[in-house]
Order: sequence, then C-alpha cells, then structure tokens
Amino acid sequence: MPANRIFYASQAVGLRHNLGSAQFMRIHGLQSVGVNTNFNLDAAYQLGNIDLYANIEGTPEVEVTLEKVLDNRPLILDMATATGTAAAATNLAVGAGVSYGQTNKTLVARSSARTDLLVSVADDSLGTVDTSTAPIAQCLISGAYLSQISYKLPMDGNASESATIVGNTKIWYSGNAGGYTLTAVQTDPNIRMSTLYGVSGVVRRQHVDVLNCLWPKQIPGVSSTGTISNDTVSGFTTHLQNVNISCQLGRESLMELGRKMPYFRFVKFPVEVTSEFEVLLGGAANQNGDFVTATEAGTDGSGNNLRYETIKIQLKGNDNTILNVFDLGSKNMLTTVNYQGGGVDGSNASATYSYRNFNNLTVSGITTV
Repeated sequence: MPANRIFYASQAVGLRHNLGSAQFMRIHGLQSVGVNTNFNLDAAYQLGNIDLYANIEGTPEVEVTLEKVLDNRPLILDMATATGTAAAATNLAVGAGVSYGQTNKTLVARSSARTDLLVSVADDSLGTVDTSTAPIAQCLISGAYLSQISYKLPMDGNASESATIVGNTKIWYSGNAGGYTLTAVQTDPNIRMSTLYGVSGVVRRQHVDVLNCLWPKQIPGVSSTGTISNDTVSGFTTHLQNVNISCQLGRESLMELGRKMPYFRFVKFPVEVTSEFEVLLGGAANQNGDFVTATEAGTDGSGNNLRYETIKIQLKGNDNTILNVFDLGSKNMLTTVNYQGGGVDGSNASATYSYRNFNNLTVSGITTV
C-alpha cells in the first residue's frame, strides 16, 4: 500500500562494496539523508534570433548527504571506501583482531574506491525497515565516490560523522522492482563488525580518551609532549569543549570522446584537512587567555610564531575497547585562534584553535586492547 508520509522509521540507507551485488549493508545509527540532483544545462543561441536555439543537457550531478552517530558500528567512511579482500568474517568476537574496510586507511588509499548507495522506503504503518520489509520505493545511486567527511565530538550531545557522496547516476524503482535488499547483518567480507554493540553504544563526551590522545601543544594545559594530565579535583589540565575534524575531498571528472558520463572522478591532491578545538578558559595561570603569541619577530626570533603539531584523537568505549582513532599526522599548523565569550550575558570565555594539514587523515576502526 502507498505511504501516507515518509519519516525516520520508514526509510533506511545502505552501501555496497561489491558493485554487482543485490545486497546493501545498512548504515546503522543514521540520523539523516538528503539526495540532491542537478541537471547541468548549456544554453546555445544563434545569430538572427533572440530566442534560445537549444538547451543542451550535460552530465547530471547527484549529491547525497549523510549523518550518523558515532558508535561501534562501521563508519560511513569505511563502508564507502572498502577495497580490501579479507577472508569472510561476520560478528567477530572481542579480541579477534577486529578490522574493517582496508588495511591502508589513508586518504590517498581510499580515494579511488567507488560505492553504490540505496535509499529504501517502506510503508509508514510498519514502523521499521529491515530485511523482511517489502519496500514501496527504492533509489539507487551507482558508481559514486566519497567527496567530503567530517567528525564532531561535542561537549553536549552525541558524537557524529557527516559524509557527502557524489555520483552521476540515480534511478528510482517502485516497490522491489530493482531486486535490492538491505541487510542488518554484515556479509561483505571487506567490512567486518564487532559484537560489542551493546557495550559501548553511542559515543559521547566521556568516550574521548583524553589521556591517550596527542593534542596541539599550543593549547594551554597541554604538555610539551602533546598530552593532557588528569587532576581528580579540578578535572583535566585542559578543559576541552568541542572537537571538529573535516576534509573536503572534492571530485573532478575525467571525460573521453564517445561517452557522456565521466569514466572516473579523481581527488585533486593536495586536499586540506582541518581540525578545530574549543577550550574553556580559566584555572591555571597560563589558561586565562588563548596564550598564542603573534609578533613580527616571532616566538623564536626568526619571524615565525608557529610550529608543526602532531594531532591524534582516540575514542574508547566503556569496556576500554578502542572504537576509532583519528590520526592527522605531524604537519598540522595553527591557522586561527579565536578568543570569545565572557560577556554580560554570563557566558564563559573560551578559545577556539583551528589547525590544518594537507592529505593526512587516517581513520582506524574498531580494535581491542
């Protein structure tokens, strides 16, 4: 029967690495999905006539935006860029060397992978979309590529992953005319999952493994080795509020005569990787301001105020399972620092430190310690 409306319980999204398969792995913890289709038109005119001569249709552009909560389920990043050939394994137990995606998880290694995406819509009266649900409509975006990825680790609310996937082909099917299915159980051998679903759950502020991360040393309270210490009375030596990581890969098309669609969409390296750290100010003497020096002579007398920073952020579950590691390498450099707040509205003063590097963002998945 037709749906009266489409809402969160009546739609689900899956990705597949095996592009010829009819089975898509469902994205767990998904919060939102949006599909935008743009038809590129090229207007042609002729001498002697003010009217349009022809409106030539170019290559369609399809953009899908996704957001999910971070948990111990596979990341969109891993699902969209899986290219490995690992032996089949499903629901691996703790300590089994859990991994998914591909061995090399750098941006350049992931950049050539393609994926297919399926949006499946069910009858709104069922309140669920699972393997036994007959869809009333499905949308297939095929031969697509990851073009943007970002992570938010907020002080309030859930940690999240946002991704943009782009392609040039989109087809809608009524019912199950396409023959595609969504699966909640992982069967793709290139993406492995853990059985820790109920142990760690959704990532929140307490799951940031502050003591085992490497933070920018310019942030007040961070040691000369990039670490933060714990004080049982006054909390950590740095009071982090929000952390954001983002990378805009973009995609440029490779075309050829005899074909309308691009045969490949490449990442034009170098790509910028940005990270942002908001810190609540106050406490120790060197934390009552942003404490970043900016002078003509520079901090070392050579005219330079900045230095390279190593950034590595780790998330850990309630059982000490390492959920994700975000490694931004050792060539991060401060771009801006913003001191704000502390006004008559009663807000607290904070400082936001923004860094960037190029090409360095290695995201590792579930492992055990």
